[in-house]
Amino acid sequence: MAIISYLYNTLLLMIYSVTMALAFNDTYKLKDIRKRQIFFVLGVYFLFFIFDNLIVSLTEIFKTFAVVYNSDFKGMPFVKILIYTVNNFCQLWLVTRLGNKKIKLHQYGILLGIIAWMGIIPLFNSRALTVYLYYLPNQLFLIYLAALTRYQEKGLADKTSLSSKYLKWMARIFLIFGFTILLEDSYVIFNVDNYQFLNMDIQNRNFSEDIFKIITCLLADRYFLLDYPKQKKTKAQMAPASSISQIEQAFFSYYHLTQRECEICQHLLEHKNNQEIADCLFLSVGTVKAHIHNIYRKMAIHQREQIYTLFGTFRDDNV
Repeated sequence: MAIISYLYNTLLLMIYSVTMALAFNDTYKLKDIRKRQIFFVLGVYFLFFIFDNLIVSLTEIFKTFAVVYNSDFKGMPFVKILIYTVNNFCQLWLVTRLGNKKIKLHQYGILLGIIAWMGIIPLFNSRALTVYLYYLPNQLFLIYLAALTRYQEKGLADKTSLSSKYLKWMARIFLIFGFTILLEDSYVIFNVDNYQFLNMDIQNRNFSEDIFKIITCLLADRYFLLDYPKQKKTKAQMAPASSISQIEQAFFSYYHLTQRECEICQHLLEHKNNQEIADCLFLSVGTVKAHIHNIYRKMAIHQREQIYTLFGTFRDDNV
């Protein structure tokens, strides 16, 4: 059993470490301050995944450490408060930043309330209900984040952006695992763990939480290894086009086009068809058509040729 536990913990550490390395590696390469901040917070987030797993693995592999850990801190050490505080803050910060918002005062209040709760609960006698109440706010916070993430995603103007896509995934993950972690805690704490002082036996690992962390890492890996390189490539391809003329930017601003609509309209002015535009921007043809429809609506036109006429007139009037 010790060997299986060791191999399992080694696998988790490898997954967490690789994802953390990818985050910190890109942090020091970027000139974009916003992305640097996001990657740095992600790196810290995954660093505390490693820290938490190391503590839990020590309780599983070394019985003497488990006895000291569970007896002295009654299964609720100060280190857990630190880990949950950092994780909760990182999750909240990432959700608000991807939604182009800032953390609000009442959200800081929620974080401080959880810290205070986790600091007060251990003062009571160690029993199943006490331990359950200790962890409960963190699972409820995860469910709250699911609702907040969905709200932030709906507030984004560009529904096809990477931020929108990842916020949708995060909302689902937070919601599903907020409940599954809570359900596992409810069963293990009340039916498996033993909190009698002379015969204490506590399972410090929550396997639903491990799965949550693995999926979170895989989602981040997908961004670092697939979506982010594609995004950089697209921006590199668009850079020459965006610098062709300032009159195009003025034209797009005049009709209040979104960033994605600007990119598509730029390709339209180059007389590209829908499939060519989709290939350049890594979008589906259906998405391109939807954006073109919005462009037509904003410009009050019905045919592609009318864009060229509008742009020519706008250019002549503003030269």
